[in-house]
Amino acid sequence: MKGDILLGGLVPVHSKNVDLQCGELQERLGIQRLEALLYALDKINAANSTLLNGITLGLQLYDTCSSETMALDKSLNFIYSQLKSESTSSRVVGIIGAAYSSVSIQIARLSRLFEIPQISYDSTSFELSDKKRFGFFSRTVPHDNFQAKALVDVLKYFNWTYVSVVYSDDSYGILGVDALRSAATRAGICMASSHKVRSSGHESTYLLVVDSILSEPLARTVIVFAQVHQIRGLLHAVQVRNAADQLQFVGSDAWGNVVWLKDLQSVALNTITVSPKSVRLKGFEEYFTSLSPINNSRNPWFQEYWEHHFNCSLNETLGKYPTKCNDSLKLSLGNSDIDMRIASAIDAVYAFAHALEAMHADLCRYTVGVCPAMENISGSELLGYIRNASFVGATGEKVHFDANGDVEGIYDVMRFEKSSGTYRNVIIGTWKDKLRMRNEHKFEIVKSSCSDECSSDEVMLPVRGKEACCWSCEPCKGNSYVINRTTCLTCPLGSWPNHSADRKQCLQIELQYFGKNLMYAVPAMGFAGTGIFITIFVVYLLAKHDKTPIVKACGRELAYLLLVSILLCFSDTFIVVLRPTRIICIARFFLSSLGFTISYAAIFIKTNRISRIFNRRNVAKRPILVLPSSQLVLVLGVVCVQALFLVLLTLLRTPTARHFYPTVDTVYLSCSTSDLDFGLSQVYNFILIIMCTVYAFKTRKIPSNFNEAKLIAFAMYSSCVIWLAFLAVYFMQRSLVERPLILSISISLIAYVLLGSLYGPKVYILIFRPHRNKTKTETRTIAFSRPAPFYTAPPPLPYHP
Repeated sequence: MKGDILLGGLVPVHSKNVDLQCGELQERLGIQRLEALLYALDKINAANSTLLNGITLGLQLYDTCSSETMALDKSLNFIYSQLKSESTSSRVVGIIGAAYSSVSIQIARLSRLFEIPQISYDSTSFELSDKKRFGFFSRTVPHDNFQAKALVDVLKYFNWTYVSVVYSDDSYGILGVDALRSAATRAGICMASSHKVRSSGHESTYLLVVDSILSEPLARTVIVFAQVHQIRGLLHAVQVRNAADQLQFVGSDAWGNVVWLKDLQSVALNTITVSPKSVRLKGFEEYFTSLSPINNSRNPWFQEYWEHHFNCSLNETLGKYPTKCNDSLKLSLGNSDIDMRIASAIDAVYAFAHALEAMHADLCRYTVGVCPAMENISGSELLGYIRNASFVGATGEKVHFDANGDVEGIYDVMRFEKSSGTYRNVIIGTWKDKLRMRNEHKFEIVKSSCSDECSSDEVMLPVRGKEACCWSCEPCKGNSYVINRTTCLTCPLGSWPNHSADRKQCLQIELQYFGKNLMYAVPAMGFAGTGIFITIFVVYLLAKHDKTPIVKACGRELAYLLLVSILLCFSDTFIVVLRPTRIICIARFFLSSLGFTISYAAIFIKTNRISRIFNRRNVAKRPILVLPSSQLVLVLGVVCVQALFLVLLTLLRTPTARHFYPTVDTVYLSCSTSDLDFGLSQVYNFILIIMCTVYAFKTRKIPSNFNEAKLIAFAMYSSCVIWLAFLAVYFMQRSLVERPLILSISISLIAYVLLGSLYGPKVYILIFRPHRNKTKTETRTIAFSRPAPFYTAPPPLPYHP
């Protein structure tokens, strides 16, 4: 096709056979692409065209047969035309093509060397964006990095996170998968297996690939980044293995409109493909369906296409076709599937036209046609105009090139489906920077992931050997909560994850202390409260019979003081159940020891007094400190020693309320009194118990009215047994909940022993044997030396053994 300015064209009219020669004719990728170039040139060269101001474009076109070698050989003709002619009408100033990336790479090296601008309409390999190697290459289709992002967005949309990949061994497949792998890694999508297939791969090769894919049953989605003949080989192997219903294919732009599937259509059902945006071009459809061998002589391969398309022969000699073509045959939309992707081929022609128009405007001003300044067009200068070209393309989208000669990525997402017995591609979404899916697609979405989505309170634990993509969902255990998809963070001590907020934060755990545990606190208080009631009753009873012999004989002042100390012991339980504070802890520390100190001190002073009175050698000598007031002072002195010791311990290590953490989900508030301090606080009491026992033994033979030795001894022995049992259990028990219970019960139990042992017999006589509470004849008189008697023993109480 002649014109004022000549362009070169490379179209894969035929496929490549196993001998790397021209094989079968390609109707869509070959003939329709070629006719799209001619259609665009017709539009530009039309008399009513507003482009190029009277300049026409010509085309010198060659069939590459989908072969790098053959395309390179044909391209040398473009170089020859530049070397032997300076006329723009016979010298190729730019190249349109090629289709395959592997072919375009070879041509781009040559065009860079001879500075011939090249615009491809189908080559998507990202390698061609390297301007250091392919400086004169541009294209009207987006590169594979855009496509990789679109494919990954589709995988994410359908939650296909564990996939297999099959790709061709050329730059299209290798670089496309590299871009896909990079984008998939960032998106958290993993490749279970990756298979590279050669152009000359045999059926056995594809069967091995399919077997390998099927060995990963969780990876049911297969991404295919390969050329048409390799896709067919793969689908045929899937058909042989009867595995079509087990796999979900996702194809790159090489799948096109999948008309070439033919007998493999059922295998590819539901295939999702991502392809540069395409639209129906009614103008081209009308142009193409109007063509016939009679009116299209400029296309040297059109007769071959006609015969191939209608399966008939145009010659009298039938040759390889069974019948002769009749004159009634006509192309139509019904018998010709028009490729909607021919828009990129039309845009490639228009890109040259707009660049030449801009150059003409700058160099020729208002001159019509090619001016002398454009006779010898510089390739590098034309390249600058191409990169600055901007126009509305055949799809209605704006076409402009960036610094690398690439256009914006706009894709259709299509699904291959069967409707009313017819297989066809249906657009289910688009991609431009992000995926926009239509909601009306209706098909069963397969599961292709090795892990389920974890809930908000679970983290992903990688599966060994498949750490990048497979995981198990595990909840954060104990007091841990989720901070991201893979990490649990432990709450600080005293806090617990907030379950109502998806365990995203920690809340303070409710404090526990002995008084809150009603199962323990109520029985302890009931036990102590009963003792308080009995003690008060005893006080009342003794006060009521205050003037009787039995009350007088027991020493009223010390008896009442002893009862007060027993009340303090019972009251200790009610201090223990209170919420611990600094004051409460100090009170507990003092009361748990001081109550017994008062009790034992009173018993000790009482028995000491009786011993000094009845066991003295010189009966004429007056004993000292035997008056009631003196006895109280002595008790006070004995108690002050313990009180001073407790004050020193408190100053040294002050008991205070402290948080303890027996378990991660429990915060227990208790006093900080150590076992050592508690043990030291009871040492003095044990000394008093020993002294009381000694004096009880020494007074065992005094008159019966005054003889409480057996009762005191029994009280001391019982107290020792309880104390030893208590200390053993208390120090071995580490439970913060049970320790206060043991302490409370033990103190109350010892108080019961003292109350029962020392006052039980007296209460019994006062209530049930009042006749014994009377004076009887003295059996022994004790007098002091004259002239002034100091003490005369009161008459003995009646006693009936």
